[in-house]
Amino acid sequence: MTEKMYGYFGKMLEIDLTDGEMKEIPLEKSTAQKYIGGIGLAGRIIYDNVPAGTDPLSPQNVLVFPCGPTHGTGVPWSNRWVVSALSPETGFWGRATSGGAFGPALKQCGYDAIIFKGKSPKPVFLHITEDFAELKDATHLWGKDSMEAEKEIRRELKDPDVRIADIGQAGEHMVRFAAVMDDMGRAAGRTGMGAVMGSKNLKAIAASGHLDVEVANPKELYKLIMGAIEFGKDGPIGAIFSRYGTGFAGVSGPLAGALFTTGKYWRESNPLKDKMDVALKMTNQYKEMFVNNFHCEYCPTGCGGVVSVNGQEMHRWEYEAGYTFNNCCMVFDTNYLAKANDLCNRYGIDVITGGNVVAFAMFAREKGWVSQKDTDGLDLQFGSGDAVLQMLHKIAYREGFGNTLADGILPAARRIKPGAEKYTVHCKGLPLGGWDPRAFAPMFISYGIANRGGDHVYGGMNGMMPYGFHLDKGKRMDPHSLKGAARGVLPNDSTIILFDTLPLCLFSMLLQPELLGAFLSAITGWELGIRDIFRISDRIRTMTRLVDCRFGCRKENDFVSMPFKAESSGYWLPKRKEIEKELEEYYHLRGWSKDGVPTMQRIQELGIENVKEALPTKSA
Repeated sequence: MTEKMYGYFGKMLEIDLTDGEMKEIPLEKSTAQKYIGGIGLAGRIIYDNVPAGTDPLSPQNVLVFPCGPTHGTGVPWSNRWVVSALSPETGFWGRATSGGAFGPALKQCGYDAIIFKGKSPKPVFLHITEDFAELKDATHLWGKDSMEAEKEIRRELKDPDVRIADIGQAGEHMVRFAAVMDDMGRAAGRTGMGAVMGSKNLKAIAASGHLDVEVANPKELYKLIMGAIEFGKDGPIGAIFSRYGTGFAGVSGPLAGALFTTGKYWRESNPLKDKMDVALKMTNQYKEMFVNNFHCEYCPTGCGGVVSVNGQEMHRWEYEAGYTFNNCCMVFDTNYLAKANDLCNRYGIDVITGGNVVAFAMFAREKGWVSQKDTDGLDLQFGSGDAVLQMLHKIAYREGFGNTLADGILPAARRIKPGAEKYTVHCKGLPLGGWDPRAFAPMFISYGIANRGGDHVYGGMNGMMPYGFHLDKGKRMDPHSLKGAARGVLPNDSTIILFDTLPLCLFSMLLQPELLGAFLSAITGWELGIRDIFRISDRIRTMTRLVDCRFGCRKENDFVSMPFKAESSGYWLPKRKEIEKELEEYYHLRGWSKDGVPTMQRIQELGIENVKEALPTKSA
C-alpha cells in the first residue's frame, strides 16, 4: 500500500485506449518527492514509457496529464495544468500548459496523473469523476470545433460545472502544432499536444472532481495564501494584466510587441515605427470591442478578457497572437486580430506556430517561391487579414496549401522550396515566441537551452526585458553581449521549472522561490529549504534533457536559427562561436557534457534512477 502523502492521492490512472482497459498505478512517495508533479512527473513518465525511435503520432507515444500538489488547495494561481508527450512538431520533449479550471477539477477526481496509451478504434472522450472513469463514444463530436464540443459534452453529461479539455479540427487532422483547449478558449498551445490527442482518437477529457485535497499544515497554508492574494491584487502584474491582459495597452502587437518583434516574418524591425496613427486606431478599436475581464480558478490577477466583434463575443487575444498576426503577418486591424485568435481557439491551433507558418508563406509569396495558384487562389500578401483567416481554416482541415503548412515551419519550408528551411526562425523546429533575441542577445541562450525548443519562457521571459529585471547577482545584462548569459539564464530557468512543476501560472512570477518552497512545505509537510527546491529543479531539468537526448538532441539543436540580420541600431546578431561558448558554459553549470548530454556522474548526484542510455561519465 502506498504511504500516505499530503497534497497527493498517491495513485495515477493509466488508460489503454486500444482496448479501453484502465488500471490504477501507485505514485510512490519517493517519486513524488523527487519530481513533485506537473512537468517533473511528466518527464519521468515519458522517459520510462517512450522508447527511442517512437513516432510521436503512433499509438506507442504516451500522453500524460500530470497534476500537482497545489491543485485543489486554493493556492493562488494554481489553475495551471500540464499536458505532455513526445512532440510531433519537434520530435523532442513536448509539453504545454493552460489555465482555466480544468487542472484542479482533474486532480479532485482523486488521481495525481492520467496516462493515455495506445489508440482508440473510434473517437472517444473520457468522463471522470471522484466515483468512476468511463470512455464514452465521441463519434458525434468528431468534426466539431473545441467550443462546440465543449458545449455538447456539457449538455450530454447534464453537468454545467464539468471542466473539459478537448481538441478542435486541427487536432483531429493531426496538424502537428495543434493545441489542447479548455474553458471555451484557454489553450495548451505549444508542441502539438492536440495532434497527439487526435492520433489517439481522444476528443476530450471531461473532469468533474470534488474531493478535498488534504494538506499537512492548513493554518500555515492559509496565511501564505492570504499574503499571496494581496500581492497578486496590488502588485504590478495584477495592476496591469487585470485591466489590459497580456497586451498591456490592449493592442499587444503594436504597442508592446513592436519593441521586440519584427514585421514581415522577422525582417522589418519595429513595423509601426512612425505609424502611431495606426497604433492609436487599433487602441480605439480595442476600447470599443472590450466587454469584460475574467479570472481563471484561484487567480487574483484576472488577465482573461472578452471582446465583441460584430456582435459575437470571443476571448481577448494574448500577447503572442498579437506578435504573430500583427507584426509577422502585418495585419494591423484589431477586428482581424480578434477573429484570427478566435479561429485558433476554435480549431485548436497554436497561435505562435500558426501565425509564423502563415507569415512564412507570405514571405515565400513575396520571394516568388509560390504563386497564387499554388496557394489555392489566395493572395497571400503581407497585410491581408482575409488571407490569414482563410489559411488558418485550410491548415485546420489540411486542405490544399494548408496541408503544406500543417506539419510545422521546417517541413513547410522544405515543401515550398528545397533549401528554404535556412530562412526559417526557430529553435529545435519550434518557432520562437514574441521576444526577438536580436533585441536582447541573452535570449539566444535562453531559447537554445529551453527543453521544448523556441520557448520564450524558460531562462528568459523576465531576463530578456532590458528594464526592471536583473539577473546574475543583480547586474543588468547587456542586450548587445552574451557575456555571462549562461550564468544569468540558469537561475531563471531553474525557477520557471518550479512554477510548471507545482504547477502555478507564470503570472505569479514575482513570487520568490522561497515562497514556492513554503507553499510546498505547508501542503506536503516536507521540510524544504531553498537548496532543496532548487535541487528538485535541477533534477527535473536533467530528467527532461534526458528525454530530449534520447531522441537525438545535442548542442547542434540548441542553436537558434535566425537567418535575418539586424537592421535596427537596437538589434545585434552574435557570432555562432559566441553562442557556442555560452551554451557550453550552461552545460558545464548543469553538469552535462560539451555536447549537452547529462553525464552519469551528474545523474547519480541528483538521484535519478533507471537511466538506460550509455552516457558520458564526466563533463568535459
